[in-house]
Amino acid sequence: MLKSEGKVLGRFDARVAWDAINTASDHPDYDPSYSVVHGPISTAMLDYLGRDLGWKDERVYEILTGKVHPWNWNANNSYVNLSGSIASALKHNPKLRVLIQCGHTDLATPASGILYSIDHLMLPKAQRANIQTAWYDAGHMFYLNQTDLEKMRKDLVSFITEE
Repeated sequence: MLKSEGKVLGRFDARVAWDAINTASDHPDYDPSYSVVHGPISTAMLDYLGRDLGWKDERVYEILTGKVHPWNWNANNSYVNLSGSIASALKHNPKLRVLIQCGHTDLATPASGILYSIDHLMLPKAQRANIQTAWYDAGHMFYLNQTDLEKMRKDLVSFITEE
């Protein structure tokens, strides 16, 4: 989207845009929004594993690499579609409630996909009312944005305590 400016837009969080490494390429060489969080997340995880859980390992902590991909969704396509399972669960449990949390700048899993699927579920009106959506300014990991984290907490408390 920002190729004409020589920038790469973050896939996980489109609020992040850095200079492109190769401006001639049609595909970015990296995701700047991933680069922002990779170091802190891996450091925090290794600290938690070692200090809190007492687990030590000399291997490099892998987050999103070929060693942890591809995920197996037991499906013939590369997209996870749980809409049938959600519809079935809502039909079998009329008191079940669902909260969908969406980041406005998430280009990895755009909210429009889940919202489209939910809109097309064959559900009675009563069950459809049990589905709520909450929006956040940041992207895929919106909870890394302090304002969104605070809003998420309020949204979750309200959702859980709501009668």
